[in-house]
Amino acid sequence: MDMLFLEEVFPSHGYPAHTFVVSTIHRRLCLSLRTAGRSLLVEGSSGLGKTSSLVWAFEELGWGERVEWFSGINRQDHVRLESLLHEVELEPIQCGRVYCIDDFNRLPSALQQRVNEAVLRSVTYGPDADKWVLCGIPTAGRSLLRIPTAVRGRIDRLSFGTRSEALILQQIEKGEEALQINIAQKSELAQAAAGHPQLASLLVQDACIKNQVAARCQVRTDVEVRIPQAIQRVCTGLSTLYGDITREFVKGPSFRRISRAPYFHLLKLVAESPTGSLSLDEVINAHAEATSLRRIVDKPLLQEFLQSGSSAQFQGLIQYDAMSRTMRIEDPKYHWYLQHLDWDSVWKQAGFQKVQFNNKYDFALSFSGSDREVASLIFERLDQAEVSVFYDRNEQHYLLGEDVAAYIGPVYRQESQFVVALLSHEYRRREWTMFEYEQFKHRDSNVITVWLEDIEDELFEPLKKFGHFRAEFFRTWDDLAQEVSKVLLRKLEEQRV
Repeated sequence: MDMLFLEEVFPSHGYPAHTFVVSTIHRRLCLSLRTAGRSLLVEGSSGLGKTSSLVWAFEELGWGERVEWFSGINRQDHVRLESLLHEVELEPIQCGRVYCIDDFNRLPSALQQRVNEAVLRSVTYGPDADKWVLCGIPTAGRSLLRIPTAVRGRIDRLSFGTRSEALILQQIEKGEEALQINIAQKSELAQAAAGHPQLASLLVQDACIKNQVAARCQVRTDVEVRIPQAIQRVCTGLSTLYGDITREFVKGPSFRRISRAPYFHLLKLVAESPTGSLSLDEVINAHAEATSLRRIVDKPLLQEFLQSGSSAQFQGLIQYDAMSRTMRIEDPKYHWYLQHLDWDSVWKQAGFQKVQFNNKYDFALSFSGSDREVASLIFERLDQAEVSVFYDRNEQHYLLGEDVAAYIGPVYRQESQFVVALLSHEYRRREWTMFEYEQFKHRDSNVITVWLEDIEDELFEPLKKFGHFRAEFFRTWDDLAQEVSKVLLRKLEEQRV
């Protein structure tokens, strides 16, 4: 028998000739391929066996000579495909051929559109038509093709997901026989792979390497596995694939070291979900960083971030549905990676100062309604830095039906790190600003005052001994707001060191 190497039996990618396990979806695949006049979409995340299943099915059906393969990532195949499409557009080819395009989602959009049109024409020609098989990772919530209702019954769609633990165990056992090894902890390995055949291969590879097994053994050999260490090593290996992408997401669209890291907390929340899918409305309000998380969901900054030009790197990995406000990890392998991450190292490598805080808010603004213009300008600048700010208009829907004093009292007493009070004659006259003042007047240096007018009032005199801002030194409210927010953020940054 020829030498059989570890990477041939448990490949990290490609067709697993020695460990392929037939499941229900593979039999459905064969049924669809055998049915004349139908085309087929094979969809699912990376590494779940889509291409391997097609290779197996074509061999099972004896179609080796009948199938013409194209790759969405091979430029030469793009040229071949364009030539074929030109022929098909001039006159339909009906000779029982099968055209299989792997990584269809990686084709240029114009070429995807031409294939789409060719498939739709083909299925109208009846049982003698050539068959198109498109395999790839669909865009979030969509199919690989736009299929009109009239022909949906002629185009099958198979979605590949994770496999049962029993099937993963069969995969490992086939590999044991091929390599002449016994893996004592194979059941635990199958469980650790979380239904992902490629992860199972990587975990077994790691175990074999640690036991100095690189090829088929001449005699039956025992392989011992320490599951936690194996998981950690595989996770470290996957960081070359997912590490940079994860850091880019947790930084968000406009990274600031001082930020409360809402995108970090959001990704960690979804990663900790057993299914990798989370309804944000159900979890945000209970989270310690509810304010900053609500900000990116409500604005809607999260939606804009994932639809921006830089979002291509997240395609096939992270999906957000703005209608249901649900976020999910699309790639099971990426979800597995996130579940086993050292999250402390993630935020430190991303560059945040810290991600856990003693106060619900960094700043609470206290001002009279007549001074809202300048208060709004200060809030906008602080908000852009992704710090947590209590600003009354952001809380209106939470205040409805609530005891307002009981709600805002703790904010000014202890839930905010700093209170920013915009003092004016109107501030002294308003009932609610006086209520707020009574809550924070004892906080001394944690109260930062902005004197909008020169007020001679014994009530506020104790505040003058602390550093403050005076509006008279600025030409416009905008100039004042810019300087106030800049200094406030600098002070906050020093406090977080």
